[in-house]
Amino acid sequence: MKILIPTDFTENSRAAYAYAVELANPHEAEFILMNSYESPKTSGGMLVSIDEVLKKDSKNGLARELEFFRSTYDTDAVKTVSRYGSVEDSIRRTNIEEGVDFVVMGTHGATGFKRVFMGSNTQRAISNLERPVFAVPYGYVFKPIERIALAIELKPIKNQAALEPLKYLIERFDAHLDVLHITDKDQDISLEDEIRRLNLGDWIFDKDFDLHVIQHEDVRDAVLVFQQTHRSDLTVFIPRPAAFFDRLFHRSTTAKFSHETRRPLLALKDI
Repeated sequence: MKILIPTDFTENSRAAYAYAVELANPHEAEFILMNSYESPKTSGGMLVSIDEVLKKDSKNGLARELEFFRSTYDTDAVKTVSRYGSVEDSIRRTNIEEGVDFVVMGTHGATGFKRVFMGSNTQRAISNLERPVFAVPYGYVFKPIERIALAIELKPIKNQAALEPLKYLIERFDAHLDVLHITDKDQDISLEDEIRRLNLGDWIFDKDFDLHVIQHEDVRDAVLVFQQTHRSDLTVFIPRPAAFFDRLFHRSTTAKFSHETRRPLLALKDI
């Protein structure tokens, strides 16, 4: 298993390290610490010198993080990647070259990473990647994943393989699954019929799960309340270009949501 961890050398990024290590046995996984940098817009002559400084800072910072990671988590299965370019593009390129299984990143960092899960950059980061992306809130301390909330639309999954990361997490942590549908309409739904229609896979019937239908006009508020009342340790989304779930990933809504939720999020890709 390969886990990519973008870092900007802040304590927030290090919180993502801890979460990533808990997702897999550190002696059975390979970790990739990635830092990206971009030059500010300036005159051509100065651009070359700034590029060299940024490149050096990136490599030096990664060397420090590599030493920290190895000593803290007692593993040599970790390497570093320094890239020139935006955070989103650097993640995409590293995924193509390395074939990562998960991307784990801290939110509310001090630099460009602050933007990745806020506003339009959220949609770009998720839409440009074909791998699962974990967003770990600033200051979050890992605890065993006992309850997972899967927030979905009542539309069939196109590719059941998209749910393999979810299945992996449920089995690794023996977690309870709450399948959560938020609607602005009054709906009477049959549990078993809807689970089968959603094409989640027969494996789910062997797991400890419940289906919840919540009537609420505000997706963000509904998810936040559900997290609190059901003590969800992780909330999973399958972003789609559909009007209702666009409310969650809308620029202003996402900024509020990623700021207010104090629990990790996982975005899966159904392709």
